[in-house]
Amino acid sequence: MIDGFEMLNKLTFFPKKIYPYRRPFTFLMRNYYRIKSTYFAPKPNPEEAAEI
Repeated sequence: MIDGFEMLNKLTFFPKKIYPYRRPFTFLMRNYYRIKSTYFAPKPNPEEAAEI
C-alpha cells in the first residue's frame, strides 16, 4: 500500500517552482479544450459516432 502511494506521489508531485504557474496554466488549458470541443468538434459519421 505504501509503495503504491509513493509511486502515485511521484506521478503527481509538483516542485515548488511550478506552484505560481499551476492555476493560470490549468485555466488556459481548461478554456482551450472547452472552446475546442464546443466550436471545433468532429462531425459525426452516418452511424452517429465521432470520427477520430
